Amino acid sequence: MKIKQIPEDFIVNEVLKLQVSNGDYNYYLLKKTNRNTLDVVKHLKNKGFKVGYAGLKDKNAVTTQYISVFRKRISFQMENVELKYLGSGRNQIFVGQLEGNEFIITIRDLDERLNDVKEVINYFGEQRFSWQNVELGRSIVKRDFKDVCKRLELEVQRNDYVNAMRAFGVKKLKFFVHAYQSYLWNEVVKGVEKKGKLSIFGFLTKDERYSEILKKEKLDRKDFIIKQIPELSSEGSEREILMHVKGFKTLEFSDDELNKGKKKQVVKFYLPKGCYATVVVESLLNN
Repeated sequence: MKIKQIPEDFIVNEVLKLQVSNGDYNYYLLKKTNRNTLDVVKHLKNKGFKVGYAGLKDKNAVTTQYISVFRKRISFQMENVELKYLGSGRNQIFVGQLEGNEFIITIRDLDERLNDVKEVINYFGEQRFSWQNVELGRSIVKRDFKDVCKRLELEVQRNDYVNAMRAFGVKKLKFFVHAYQSYLWNEVVKGVEKKGKLSIFGFLTKDERYSEILKKEKLDRKDFIIKQIPELSSEGSEREILMHVKGFKTLEFSDDELNKGKKKQVVKFYLPKGCYATVVVESLLNN
Protein backbone atom coordinates (compact mmCIF):
# COMPACT_ATOMS: atom_id res chain seq x y z
CA MET A 1 0.00 0.00 0.00
CA LYS A 2 1.25 3.46 -0.87
CA ILE A 3 -0.19 6.92 -0.29
CA LYS A 4 1.06 10.40 -1.19
CA GLN A 5 3.05 9.29 -4.22
CA ILE A 6 1.97 12.57 -5.79
CA PRO A 7 0.33 15.58 -4.09
CA GLU A 8 -2.99 14.90 -5.87
CA ASP A 9 -3.21 11.55 -4.06
CA PHE A 10 -4.03 13.34 -0.81
CA ILE A 11 -6.74 16.00 -1.04
CA VAL A 12 -7.90 17.80 2.12
CA ASN A 13 -10.79 20.28 2.24
CA GLU A 14 -11.28 22.17 5.48
CA VAL A 15 -14.82 22.41 6.86
CA LEU A 16 -15.55 25.62 8.77
CA LYS A 17 -18.63 27.74 9.39
CA LEU A 18 -17.75 31.16 8.04
CA GLN A 19 -20.01 34.12 8.71
CA VAL A 20 -19.56 36.57 5.85
CA SER A 21 -20.76 40.12 6.48
CA ASN A 22 -19.27 43.59 6.47
CA GLY A 23 -16.22 43.78 8.70
CA ASP A 24 -12.50 44.40 9.06
CA TYR A 25 -11.43 40.87 8.19
CA ASN A 26 -11.20 39.73 4.58
CA TYR A 27 -11.77 36.00 4.05
CA TYR A 28 -10.00 33.84 1.48
CA LEU A 29 -10.13 30.22 0.44
CA LEU A 30 -6.50 29.16 0.27
CA LYS A 31 -5.68 26.27 -2.06
CA LYS A 32 -2.12 25.02 -1.98
CA THR A 33 -0.20 22.18 -3.60
CA ASN A 34 2.89 20.68 -2.00
CA ARG A 35 3.30 23.62 0.35
CA ASN A 36 3.26 23.93 4.12
CA THR A 37 0.54 26.09 5.71
CA LEU A 38 2.96 27.90 7.99
CA ASP A 39 5.29 28.72 5.09
CA VAL A 40 2.42 30.40 3.24
CA VAL A 41 1.32 32.27 6.38
CA LYS A 42 4.90 33.38 7.06
CA HIS A 43 5.23 34.65 3.49
CA LEU A 44 2.04 36.70 3.87
CA LYS A 45 3.11 38.09 7.23
CA ASN A 46 6.46 39.14 5.75
CA LYS A 47 4.45 41.10 3.19
CA GLY A 48 2.73 42.99 6.00
CA PHE A 49 -0.52 41.00 6.27
CA LYS A 50 -2.08 40.01 9.61
CA VAL A 51 -3.22 36.45 8.91
CA GLY A 52 -5.53 34.12 10.82
CA TYR A 53 -6.03 30.42 10.08
CA ALA A 54 -7.90 27.53 11.69
CA GLY A 55 -5.60 24.55 11.19
CA LEU A 56 -2.41 23.22 9.65
CA LYS A 57 -2.62 21.14 6.48
CA ASP A 58 -0.27 18.53 5.06
CA LYS A 59 2.53 19.70 2.78
CA ASN A 60 2.62 16.74 0.37
CA ALA A 61 -1.00 17.19 -0.63
CA VAL A 62 -3.55 19.39 -2.34
CA THR A 63 -5.43 21.24 0.39
CA THR A 64 -8.01 23.98 0.78
CA GLN A 65 -8.51 26.01 3.95
CA TYR A 66 -9.82 29.36 5.12
CA ILE A 67 -7.72 32.33 6.16
CA SER A 68 -8.54 35.84 7.32
CA VAL A 69 -6.54 38.98 6.56
CA PHE A 70 -7.02 42.11 8.65
CA ARG A 71 -8.23 45.07 6.54
CA LYS A 72 -5.95 44.41 3.54
CA ARG A 73 -6.70 42.68 0.23
CA ILE A 74 -4.20 40.26 -1.32
CA SER A 75 -3.38 41.16 -4.92
CA PHE A 76 -0.16 39.24 -5.66
CA GLN A 77 0.44 35.58 -6.52
CA MET A 78 2.44 32.79 -4.87
CA GLU A 79 3.84 29.65 -6.42
CA ASN A 80 1.54 26.61 -6.04
CA VAL A 81 -1.00 28.74 -4.17
CA GLU A 82 -4.45 29.97 -5.22
CA LEU A 83 -6.43 32.51 -3.21
CA LYS A 84 -10.16 33.06 -3.72
CA TYR A 85 -11.74 36.09 -2.07
CA LEU A 86 -14.95 35.15 -0.21
CA GLY A 87 -15.98 38.44 1.37
CA SER A 88 -15.43 40.09 4.73
CA GLY A 89 -16.58 39.67 8.30
CA ARG A 90 -16.19 40.88 11.86
CA ASN A 91 -14.13 38.02 13.25
CA GLN A 92 -10.62 36.75 12.71
CA ILE A 93 -10.23 33.07 11.88
CA PHE A 94 -8.36 31.38 14.74
CA VAL A 95 -6.60 28.08 15.43
CA GLY A 96 -9.04 25.34 16.41
CA GLN A 97 -12.07 27.01 14.83
CA LEU A 98 -12.46 24.37 12.12
CA GLU A 99 -15.10 21.67 12.51
CA GLY A 100 -13.22 19.00 10.61
CA ASN A 101 -11.84 18.00 7.23
CA GLU A 102 -13.05 16.17 4.14
CA PHE A 103 -10.49 13.82 2.63
CA ILE A 104 -10.18 12.35 -0.87
CA ILE A 105 -7.29 9.91 -0.78
CA THR A 106 -5.82 7.70 -3.49
CA ILE A 107 -4.39 4.47 -2.06
CA ARG A 108 -1.97 2.82 -4.48
CA ASP A 109 -0.03 -0.41 -4.92
CA LEU A 110 -2.98 -2.62 -3.97
CA ASP A 111 -3.71 -6.23 -4.90
CA GLU A 112 -7.38 -6.12 -3.99
CA ARG A 113 -10.12 -3.71 -2.98
CA LEU A 114 -10.11 -2.54 0.62
CA ASN A 115 -13.23 -2.80 2.79
CA ASP A 116 -15.18 0.24 3.92
CA VAL A 117 -14.70 1.45 7.48
CA LYS A 118 -17.01 3.28 9.90
CA GLU A 119 -14.96 3.61 13.08
CA VAL A 120 -11.36 3.02 14.14
CA ILE A 121 -9.25 3.58 17.23
CA ASN A 122 -8.59 7.31 17.48
CA TYR A 123 -4.79 7.09 17.50
CA PHE A 124 -2.69 10.19 17.11
CA GLY A 125 -1.12 9.97 13.64
CA GLU A 126 2.49 9.61 12.64
CA GLN A 127 2.70 13.33 11.82
CA ARG A 128 2.55 13.98 15.56
CA PHE A 129 5.72 11.99 16.17
CA SER A 130 7.98 13.01 13.30
CA TRP A 131 11.61 13.96 13.89
CA GLN A 132 12.41 13.89 17.65
CA ASN A 133 9.11 15.21 18.95
CA VAL A 134 8.51 12.49 21.55
CA GLU A 135 12.11 12.43 22.75
CA LEU A 136 12.11 16.21 23.14
CA GLY A 137 8.80 16.15 25.00
CA ARG A 138 10.06 13.46 27.34
CA SER A 139 13.22 15.45 28.10
CA ILE A 140 11.19 18.60 28.81
CA VAL A 141 8.88 16.78 31.22
CA LYS A 142 11.85 15.10 32.94
CA ARG A 143 13.64 18.48 33.23
CA ASP A 144 16.59 17.33 31.13
CA PHE A 145 16.90 20.76 29.57
CA LYS A 146 20.51 20.14 28.58
CA ASP A 147 19.37 17.29 26.35
CA VAL A 148 16.65 19.50 24.84
CA CYS A 149 19.19 22.16 23.91
CA LYS A 150 21.56 19.54 22.52
CA ARG A 151 18.88 17.94 20.33
CA LEU A 152 17.73 21.33 19.05
CA GLU A 153 21.33 22.54 18.63
CA LEU A 154 20.57 25.68 20.62
CA GLU A 155 23.16 28.24 21.58
CA VAL A 156 23.52 28.17 25.37
CA GLN A 157 25.19 30.93 27.35
CA ARG A 158 26.64 30.14 30.80
CA ASN A 159 24.69 26.88 31.07
CA ASP A 160 21.41 28.82 31.01
CA TYR A 161 19.38 26.15 29.25
CA VAL A 162 16.01 27.64 30.20
CA ASN A 163 16.64 30.97 28.47
CA ALA A 164 18.04 29.16 25.45
CA MET A 165 14.81 27.19 25.24
CA ARG A 166 12.69 30.31 25.69
CA ALA A 167 14.56 31.95 22.83
CA PHE A 168 13.68 28.94 20.66
CA GLY A 169 9.98 29.54 21.35
CA VAL A 170 7.58 28.37 24.05
CA LYS A 171 4.84 27.56 21.53
CA LYS A 172 7.12 25.18 19.63
CA LEU A 173 8.33 23.60 22.88
CA LYS A 174 4.75 22.99 23.98
CA PHE A 175 4.16 21.02 20.80
CA PHE A 176 6.89 18.59 21.94
CA VAL A 177 5.15 18.16 25.31
CA HIS A 178 1.88 17.44 23.49
CA ALA A 179 3.66 14.91 21.27
CA TYR A 180 4.90 13.07 24.36
CA GLN A 181 1.39 13.07 25.85
CA SER A 182 0.08 11.74 22.52
CA TYR A 183 2.64 8.94 22.60
CA LEU A 184 1.54 7.96 26.12
CA TRP A 185 -2.11 8.00 25.01
CA ASN A 186 -1.41 5.81 21.99
CA GLU A 187 0.43 3.27 24.13
CA VAL A 188 -2.25 3.08 26.83
CA VAL A 189 -5.25 2.90 24.48
CA LYS A 190 -3.95 -0.38 23.04
CA GLY A 191 -4.88 -2.17 26.27
CA VAL A 192 -8.19 -0.57 27.25
CA GLU A 193 -11.82 -1.26 26.43
CA LYS A 194 -12.71 0.38 23.13
CA LYS A 195 -15.45 2.73 24.25
CA GLY A 196 -15.80 6.10 25.94
CA LYS A 197 -12.86 8.40 26.53
CA LEU A 198 -9.29 8.06 27.71
CA SER A 199 -7.46 10.82 29.53
CA ILE A 200 -4.58 12.64 27.89
CA PHE A 201 -2.17 12.52 30.80
CA GLY A 202 -1.31 15.70 32.72
CA PHE A 203 -0.89 16.96 36.25
CA LEU A 204 -4.64 16.72 37.00
CA THR A 205 -5.06 13.20 35.56
CA LYS A 206 -6.26 10.46 37.89
CA ASP A 207 -6.63 7.50 35.55
CA GLU A 208 -5.48 4.09 36.77
CA ARG A 209 -5.16 2.89 33.18
CA TYR A 210 -1.90 4.85 33.03
CA SER A 211 -0.29 3.09 36.01
CA GLU A 212 1.79 0.61 33.99
CA ILE A 213 3.27 3.10 31.54
CA LEU A 214 3.96 5.60 34.34
CA LYS A 215 6.16 2.99 35.98
CA LYS A 216 7.86 2.21 32.69
CA GLU A 217 8.50 5.88 31.92
CA LYS A 218 9.26 6.71 35.59
CA LEU A 219 6.66 9.45 35.55
CA ASP A 220 4.43 11.17 38.07
CA ARG A 221 1.57 13.64 37.66
CA LYS A 222 3.67 16.43 39.15
CA ASP A 223 6.22 16.02 36.35
CA PHE A 224 3.80 17.89 34.10
CA ILE A 225 4.07 20.97 36.33
CA ILE A 226 7.15 22.60 34.82
CA LYS A 227 8.04 25.44 37.17
CA GLN A 228 11.08 26.55 35.17
CA ILE A 229 8.84 27.30 32.16
CA PRO A 230 5.27 27.36 33.53
CA GLU A 231 3.75 27.83 30.08
CA LEU A 232 4.79 24.25 29.27
CA SER A 233 2.83 22.77 32.17
CA SER A 234 -0.14 20.65 31.11
CA GLU A 235 -3.15 19.66 33.20
CA GLY A 236 -4.31 17.04 30.70
CA SER A 237 -7.64 16.50 28.98
CA GLU A 238 -9.68 13.70 27.39
CA ARG A 239 -9.91 12.10 23.97
CA GLU A 240 -12.53 9.83 22.44
CA ILE A 241 -11.19 6.30 22.09
CA LEU A 242 -13.03 5.62 18.84
CA MET A 243 -12.94 7.83 15.76
CA HIS A 244 -16.18 7.88 13.76
CA VAL A 245 -15.49 7.98 10.03
CA LYS A 246 -18.41 9.78 8.40
CA GLY A 247 -19.56 9.39 4.80
CA PHE A 248 -16.94 6.83 3.84
CA LYS A 249 -17.22 5.67 0.24
CA THR A 250 -15.04 4.40 -2.59
CA LEU A 251 -15.07 6.73 -5.60
CA GLU A 252 -12.88 4.59 -7.84
CA PHE A 253 -11.14 1.21 -7.97
CA SER A 254 -8.97 0.81 -11.06
CA ASP A 255 -5.52 0.05 -12.47
CA ASP A 256 -2.68 1.95 -10.81
CA GLU A 257 -0.84 3.91 -13.48
CA LEU A 258 2.12 4.53 -11.16
CA ASN A 259 2.62 0.92 -10.03
CA LYS A 260 2.46 -1.61 -12.86
CA GLY A 261 0.23 -4.61 -12.23
CA LYS A 262 -1.33 -3.06 -9.13
CA LYS A 263 -4.64 -1.40 -8.32
CA LYS A 264 -5.55 1.97 -6.83
CA GLN A 265 -8.57 2.87 -4.74
CA VAL A 266 -9.86 6.42 -4.30
CA VAL A 267 -11.77 6.90 -1.04
CA LYS A 268 -13.64 9.85 0.43
CA PHE A 269 -14.60 10.51 4.06
CA TYR A 270 -15.01 13.19 6.72
CA LEU A 271 -13.28 13.42 10.11
CA PRO A 272 -13.84 15.83 13.02
CA LYS A 273 -10.90 18.05 13.98
CA GLY A 274 -8.09 16.35 15.85
CA CYS A 275 -8.49 13.05 13.97
CA TYR A 276 -5.91 11.70 11.53
CA ALA A 277 -6.70 10.45 8.03
CA THR A 278 -3.50 8.39 7.93
CA VAL A 279 -4.85 6.36 10.86
CA VAL A 280 -7.98 5.58 8.84
CA VAL A 281 -5.89 4.48 5.85
CA GLU A 282 -3.74 2.22 8.05
CA SER A 283 -6.87 0.65 9.51
CA LEU A 284 -8.16 -0.08 6.01
CA LEU A 285 -5.08 -2.17 5.31
CA ASN A 286 -5.27 -3.94 8.68
CA ASN A 287 -8.92 -4.79 8.11
